[in-house]
Amino acid sequence: MDSASAQQLSKLIESLHLIGVDTTLSGLRLDIAITAGQLQLPFDKVTIKSTLAQAINTNE
Repeated sequence: MDSASAQQLSKLIESLHLIGVDTTLSGLRLDIAITAGQLQLPFDKVTIKSTLAQAINTNE
């Protein structure tokens, strides 16, 4: 993930948050997560699950 991709993802997360959509990310590789953290993506507004199955199941 480069800074341009991170910026686009950040804008998408912020836009979805503004219209009331809860964002969930799943299957984030460690290197991508580290880069996203370094680039200060707004993960405080995102639910993160390790698998797609967990993301789909709202009981977890």
